[in-house]
Amino acid sequence: MIPVAFDYARPTTLPDAHDLLLKSGVDADIAILAGGQSLLSALKKRKRKPTMVLDLGGIDELSDVRVEKDTLHVGAMMRQAEFVHHPFISERAPIFLEVAASAGDPMIRRRGTLVGAFCEADPAGDWVPAGLVHDATVVLHGLENSDPVSLETFIAKPRATRIGRGEIVTWARLPAMPVDARFAYRKCKHISIGWSIAGVAVLLKLDSHGQCSWARIAASGALATPQRLRSLEQALEGIVLSDERAVDLLVRDNLGGMEFVGDNYASADYRAERLAVHIRRTLVELSNTKI
Repeated sequence: MIPVAFDYARPTTLPDAHDLLLKSGVDADIAILAGGQSLLSALKKRKRKPTMVLDLGGIDELSDVRVEKDTLHVGAMMRQAEFVHHPFISERAPIFLEVAASAGDPMIRRRGTLVGAFCEADPAGDWVPAGLVHDATVVLHGLENSDPVSLETFIAKPRATRIGRGEIVTWARLPAMPVDARFAYRKCKHISIGWSIAGVAVLLKLDSHGQCSWARIAASGALATPQRLRSLEQALEGIVLSDERAVDLLVRDNLGGMEFVGDNYASADYRAERLAVHIRRTLVELSNTKI
């Protein structure tokens, strides 16, 4: 398909980008292009009809990545394929290596960006759950100041993020994984199209008796938006995770009150079942992992 006509701008500095946003008018629909994987598809299908596409690819500083203390700062134009090869990832945030192994394909990861995936907040996306269990934040850069916001707050609604007029998400911040934490990312994919039916990211720590000291669990695919399962996290504290039956009952009890989504590819009940199974298996697997 052919998209509707739109203006195209490729600023080379953040102030220039903000000027374009603010001068575009109140009624203007500005589409910001970073990775562009979802945007280009939406343009071709005319699901998006922007008046302007603002390409961040000309702003060199947004392709940077740096480490400050125990936090990795990832620029909005840092490609996923380059991001996962940074030494910090294998040493301090290895769950993203597992995400990269199942997120899209090499061509998509060569163009897609981590910040772009956070902004898209796709209900079945892979990168957001890993960001949630890492307590990631994003930086909303306005004309006069920058406002760090937790990723959990940023994606509070399905496919809607907290970006105000004149703001651009410039950075994602990833704190290092706690020492001796166990981690995993697992998902169930539709056999024919490869889309996620249910996915789960887990960070946790066990005490010397095999009991869960703390856990961070985030789910995607089965829910309207990727989210932390905080009630389950709290319920797992003090539980021996090698007890598969006890873990299964606990998981199902805490998922019971949640609202799951269904479509032509998988019903809500099926997605709920697959999510419960993946969480249980992942928790038991991590309890038996030697670190």
